[in-house]
Amino acid sequence: MYDPETKTFRNSAKNDVWFFELLKKNLLVLRKDGSFWRFHNTKYIKLVTFCDKEGYWFLRTRFNGERKAISLSRLIWMAHHNKVVPEGMDVHHMDENNQNNHPRNLQPEKPENHRRNGSSYGSEEEF
Repeated sequence: MYDPETKTFRNSAKNDVWFFELLKKNLLVLRKDGSFWRFHNTKYIKLVTFCDKEGYWFLRTRFNGERKAISLSRLIWMAHHNKVVPEGMDVHHMDENNQNNHPRNLQPEKPENHRRNGSSYGSEEEF
């Protein structure tokens, strides 16, 4: 959910469910090359990803005028495991390399454990 005052997106179960529903309906597709495509009108369009100042990758899209964003690590984990990230959990890069979004490198973790493992990334996603 976007907070215009802080210009941040916060992880939320509602946001995860929204993106997961797109995945289940094949309205959002992860291709073998790692790119995400969204079905719009009659065709798929490639979605743009971007990197924040800490090196984490995100995907952003609009739906009915509302801006939605999610970290690629969360989205890739959900696509690979075919389920929503458990509520209240962050997705941890096990090798501490936030550029490595391979599904085997990602695991859900409680935010307090995630930060303890050397990551400053928490439940708030900055843009």
